[in-house]
Amino acid sequence: MKNKIIKNTLIITILTIIVTTLSSLLIISNNNNQMIKENLSQQMDNLVINYENDINYFDNNIFNTPSRITLIDETGLVLYDNKVHDEILENHNNRPEIISAYKHGRSSIKRYSNSINEDTYYLAQITSTNMILRLSISENTFMDSNKTSITIMIFIAIIITIIATILANILSKKLIDPIVSIDLNHPLKNNTFNELSPLLQKIDDNNKMRSEFSANVSHELKSPLTVILGYAEIMAKSDIDQKRNIKFSNIIYKKTNQLITMIDNIMQISKLDETTSEINMEQINYSKIVNMVVSELDYKIVRSHISVKIRCHNVIGFGNETLIHELLYNLVDNSIKYNKTNGSIVINIKVIDKMVNIVIKDTGIGISNEQTARIFERFYRIDKSHNQAIKGSGLGLSLVKHIVILHGGTINVESALNKYTKFTIDIPVGD
Repeated sequence: MKNKIIKNTLIITILTIIVTTLSSLLIISNNNNQMIKENLSQQMDNLVINYENDINYFDNNIFNTPSRITLIDETGLVLYDNKVHDEILENHNNRPEIISAYKHGRSSIKRYSNSINEDTYYLAQITSTNMILRLSISENTFMDSNKTSITIMIFIAIIITIIATILANILSKKLIDPIVSIDLNHPLKNNTFNELSPLLQKIDDNNKMRSEFSANVSHELKSPLTVILGYAEIMAKSDIDQKRNIKFSNIIYKKTNQLITMIDNIMQISKLDETTSEINMEQINYSKIVNMVVSELDYKIVRSHISVKIRCHNVIGFGNETLIHELLYNLVDNSIKYNKTNGSIVINIKVIDKMVNIVIKDTGIGISNEQTARIFERFYRIDKSHNQAIKGSGLGLSLVKHIVILHGGTINVESALNKYTKFTIDIPVGD
């Protein structure tokens, strides 16, 4: 992360320098173009006045100026040039600035000069004697005059880059060191940036949940193991009759199954927690799955004298069939467990606005408002004493919520004590 901060800082700095330098050069270039035009115009005004007052003005004076001065007669013959020997110069009648000067009196143009092999600014004017006076200055002359400015700009750019590198190192160290030194076991005791407070609060909440989860796992696993150990010890050390032996064996068998189910649920939740990629999705028939679930739980439904109504006709969507089966199984099983004798369960599944809407409502014991907020927590059970009146590990609804989230859906619960409990789930239909 430190190297990334330095790298990004340098990239931003270099890009800023490049943009600033190019903008500055463009401004300087435009300003110099304007200055060149103004200087050439002033020189031209003076030269025309001096030449028309003295036709031998160019023979009697030496011009040590950056500008090139050329005198051309009406036939295009070069009579004078202060930079190039006039005898080697070709006829200039075809030069665009000369042609334009004869038409408009004065003409300015920028073009490539074949005489000096450089891009050049030209200003030409016709005199009262029908001669053409021409002033010109090469682009290289402009660059030479600004070498100092360009050199200074490059030097400043290098200095800024070095300073930016040093500051990036210092800044990244100040940013990274407090993060690296965070005490994850006691996140709220760290003295760090205010912006990290929400993250530290989440870490603290997760620590508490993990601690509570560990305590609950220990408690829930210890209870059946204690029973199994106790009855196994009696069977090992006592000479018991066949009837009691069968009774104790059945208890050990039930507790072992309870333990295995609990471990399976814990492993499944852990697996869902670690799911970083998308789950395998396919086209599934919700009608088929819900009927299968009710069929599997039929023995509990009959034993509890509960009526079940399924309102679901050929609902198709995309999802993971195994997980959707697990979701519906847990919700229907809970509706049976926490229902009343001769109670009822209504299951509605339909598509609403491209969402598979699942509603499972029972006429059971209900849930208080205080408990509703916690029912999706791992190992949370409404019977806080952990008595065995209603069997369960308190992991079922946690699994349900995980499955809904993995499918990109939402789950809500409504309940009234001793009246009803209703779970509403919305899962995207998918492609």
